[in-house]
Amino acid sequence: MRHLAPLLLGLILLLGLAPAQASSLFTEDAPPQGAMSNPASESVGPSAFADDRDGFLPVDRAFRFHTWREGKRAWFGAEIAPGYYLYRHRIAVSTDQPDVILGEPALPVGEFKSDPYMGDVNVYHQRLEFSVPIEQAPASGALQLTLEYQGCAEAGLCYPPERRTFSVDFGERPAIFDTPLQAEPATAPAQRNDGISLWRLGLLFLAGLGLTFTPCVLPMLPIVSALVVGRAPSRRRALALSCCYVGGMVAAYTLLGLVIGLLGAGFNLQARLQSPWVVVPFAAVFVLLAAWTLDWLRPPSTGFGNRINALEERLRRLGPGGLVLAGAVSTLIVTPCLSAPLAGILAYLSTTGNATHGALALFALGLGMGVPLILVCVFGASILPSRGMWMERVRMLCAIALLGVALWLVSAWLPGSLVLFGWGVLGIAAALALGALESTTAPLLRALAVALALWSGACVIGAAMGQNDPLRPLAGVDSERSIAATSAPSFATITRLAELDAAAARAREAGRPLLVDLYADWCVSCKRIEGELFPRAEISALLEGFERVRFDLTDDSDDARGLLARYGLFGPPTLLFFDASGERGDLRVQGEPSASSLEAALERAVRLARP
Repeated sequence: MRHLAPLLLGLILLLGLAPAQASSLFTEDAPPQGAMSNPASESVGPSAFADDRDGFLPVDRAFRFHTWREGKRAWFGAEIAPGYYLYRHRIAVSTDQPDVILGEPALPVGEFKSDPYMGDVNVYHQRLEFSVPIEQAPASGALQLTLEYQGCAEAGLCYPPERRTFSVDFGERPAIFDTPLQAEPATAPAQRNDGISLWRLGLLFLAGLGLTFTPCVLPMLPIVSALVVGRAPSRRRALALSCCYVGGMVAAYTLLGLVIGLLGAGFNLQARLQSPWVVVPFAAVFVLLAAWTLDWLRPPSTGFGNRINALEERLRRLGPGGLVLAGAVSTLIVTPCLSAPLAGILAYLSTTGNATHGALALFALGLGMGVPLILVCVFGASILPSRGMWMERVRMLCAIALLGVALWLVSAWLPGSLVLFGWGVLGIAAALALGALESTTAPLLRALAVALALWSGACVIGAAMGQNDPLRPLAGVDSERSIAATSAPSFATITRLAELDAAAARAREAGRPLLVDLYADWCVSCKRIEGELFPRAEISALLEGFERVRFDLTDDSDDARGLLARYGLFGPPTLLFFDASGERGDLRVQGEPSASSLEAALERAVRLARP
């Protein structure tokens, strides 16, 4: 364990300084400019969703919006073309009218979508309908509301964030929203909409058990058991009394989760977490909580806990009903071992914006914390394990888990290899906490720790080689791709049209074809192409035959919009090919290609570029 404290201290410093490595993120999330005025669209038929010549629809045909007003609510309705979807966390409504005050949009939960690059998100297919409370309306005239949204095509194209202004006035709900929805085409992947899976509930239940076995909680179980049960004449009565106490505790945690979820939804926190101004402070809180868990920081003590203890003692004397209330009140008494991890869990749940998710999550957590207390009440303290080094390991693992949440929060804003390095360091810390280097560790636990250490080492090595996938940290090290993964051709990043024109001129002078990769941080398919297709040996070899630039469309700048308008594009990912005559529209690759189709396109471009 002596190796672990310096390692965790170094990791805390790394996570604390990580945002500085991505200082540009504070300029990458500015709201898109150049809003255009657009009244509510007319109802359209299926023919309006006909494909463009390149296979993708313009954004205003992929997502057709209607607006109307009913009383003190402004309504938005979207017809979403088959094979397209909108991101829930990218939707926001605002106004520039000084005499208008809006509430938060009442967005439906949507459909759950898990992506290895984008994470867990909620999306909308086929149709979306939501309202915005009007807390203060204009004295006369229509509302001028600005809608921000972003969507993608299932085939792999992501549109840039859109910003449109609508004139919203009183009117009837469009009839199109009264027609029943048709089943999504078979090409659209099935999504689940439960919002929280059973395995996550199981992990939270285990987390509750783990929190109970921390050094400053476990010794308290026999004391709490004696106070709850007293001198119960039988195990049956002890079981009933302890269940009353734990039931109150679980009910209080469930209510707390419900409130946290509602607050997250009310503040649309999931959308706000797309802003680095929110992400970085949240991550810093988790780093501080980890330091708190390790006793490196201490909060100021108050007399609040003593007053709550006195109230709980009075409630216990009121019988079973009082025990239920005492169990609920006990949730206010959070020991130093519990406060940091519990605060971390609450902070995470607030980002989901889902009240049901929050309630179920803390129900599972509270149940996990209550089961050991019931067992001690019924069978006595003799069933508890003796104190030892394993309790310190539990505390260390809690701190590592908090640092893991901090790393996850900032991962979208950091280079993939740096994130993979962070996971590797965290894994090594966890392996040391489990006793990988201690001969006295139980054989099975030590085997688990060694396996974790090996995976963590692979993550660190993979990060040094430019990899970014923790599930396949050494994906580029196999015999066929080892050379390509370590020497994949690089792209010069540009953000201005003048830079693109200059690159095209240099390529013409050099007599080489130019490949332009349209990329954005919010483009999931772009990251797949960069991380999975470009490193392939056969594709990497073909890329060597091109001058290569990457046009970054992350910011909705005038140059980014100008590029899309110049070449009639909808968004990334797109590959443009230039030769001596200019851009070759017949070679253009839009959307996410397969490895074989990308290889074929590159071979054709190289062949046509030869004199």
